[in-house]
Amino acid sequence: YQLVVDLLQGRVLFVQIGEQGHNHKPLRGAMDFIGQTDLRQLIRLGWHAVGGLGPSTFLQHLMAAFGKPYVLLLGGREPVSWTQYPAQQTLHTLGALDCCRKEACWKSRVVPLGDGSSQDKSLCSQPQPTDPPSPRCMAIISPESVAEAVLRYQT
Repeated sequence: YQLVVDLLQGRVLFVQIGEQGHNHKPLRGAMDFIGQTDLRQLIRLGWHAVGGLGPSTFLQHLMAAFGKPYVLLLGGREPVSWTQYPAQQTLHTLGALDCCRKEACWKSRVVPLGDGSSQDKSLCSQPQPTDPPSPRCMAIISPESVAEAVLRYQT
């Protein structure tokens, strides 16, 4: 995400959201609203936003409800048919890797978190040594292709 913000600096204003306890590295050049919004405030942010960018998450569905653009970074975890909305561009890698060649992998985590969750047993088969670790299906979606998808919505 940092590379996308860097590529679009001066052209797109990014506002970063997310729960405080989750793994959200603050992005340079983005307004930091991490841990600063309740549900009502998030809905209001979505209403006033031009569009959204991120994984398959509540914000994606919120933007769809408002008929606003969203660039979805899907990778190979979930099927496109489960996540696609009309005003949305989905960048996925389904079919590109052995682990998601025929169908979505549905893996829950890249590395175990040791929190006692059964999700620690549903791990990515191709983790990438990034910081934090990411699944290969997401790592091969280039920041340039994400920036290009975001810019398609500018009129």
